Amino acid sequence: MAAAMSEAMDNFKTASIGERLKHWRTQKQVSQLDLALDCDTSARHVSFIETGKAHPTRDLLIALAEALTIPVSALNNMLIAAGYAPQYKTTGLDSIEMNLVRGVLENMVLHNGSTPSLLIDPLWNITFSNDAFIRLCHCFIGNAELLEQQPLNLLRLVLHPQGLISACTDPSQLYRALMSRARRDMTVQENNPDSVKLMVEMTDYKPEQLGEDYMIPPQLMVPLTLKKGRDIISLSALTATLGEPLTITLRELQLEFLIPADQASQQFLDKLMQD
Repeated sequence: MAAAMSEAMDNFKTASIGERLKHWRTQKQVSQLDLALDCDTSARHVSFIETGKAHPTRDLLIALAEALTIPVSALNNMLIAAGYAPQYKTTGLDSIEMNLVRGVLENMVLHNGSTPSLLIDPLWNITFSNDAFIRLCHCFIGNAELLEQQPLNLLRLVLHPQGLISACTDPSQLYRALMSRARRDMTVQENNPDSVKLMVEMTDYKPEQLGEDYMIPPQLMVPLTLKKGRDIISLSALTATLGEPLTITLRELQLEFLIPADQASQQFLDKLMQD
């Protein structure tokens, strides 16, 4: 499975513009006709683009990508594959022009009370997190060394056999939800060897009871119930992205919030912050 995943991601790097379009259209479960109607073109023209019989204009390619709501870095890669200049620029979060935005994001994450909150980059590395998240990890993660690795990676913290998944009451469901989302995210990182390495590592952590086909559709919120001794905490993992920023950096950042699902869980988090 890991070898197949690595091969699939390698193949995507060399895919033609038509193959890329078909990949995203299929993944989004949109027919050629529906896509054509959304972009004021014909299903035949969409078919010709996918088979390499026609070459899309830059404007049409952008329209197709926006209709499919694909990530902006994937759109950039499609434009480059088609011989056009990329649409979006990359600006580091630590750059001077991003100071104000970074301050807002830090305020959203760091000052969120007892709700575990964090910001992750496209590889799921934790850019910053609040004290509630760190305390939650120390409480439920069996191997403290996982919290000493740099950079801290959310996938590894959760899916490592000694990570948060070890305290989860339904580890198979948690693994399926996170890996399904991660595979969609990592497909965009086609020029980053670290994404392949990370996904291969995470595949090695797959629970034995899961088969080869464990992908599930995206979920608005992922339920997470953790148990340690007599303590049980029920959370809902909520992911949020920024609206319409013009830089890839901001478009690909994701805010993660672990919302308590009941009063007992809220009280547990409040007590955790007082200890």
